[in-house]
Amino acid sequence: MAWLILAFGIYTNNKALLTLVLVTATSEIAWYVELFAIIFNLDYNLTLLDYLLEDRD
Repeated sequence: MAWLILAFGIYTNNKALLTLVLVTATSEIAWYVELFAIIFNLDYNLTLLDYLLEDRD
């Protein structure tokens, strides 16, 4: 979905929309880095995924 919004922002030259996509993508990069670190058992923890991985009884 982000690629569609990015394409629309580039097409319309909407700077606010492009900034929104840039900020969102930047925050998602850290989330994906931590996810792949957990998947590949690397010792890297930003605690962004704690809400997904916590034990709920």
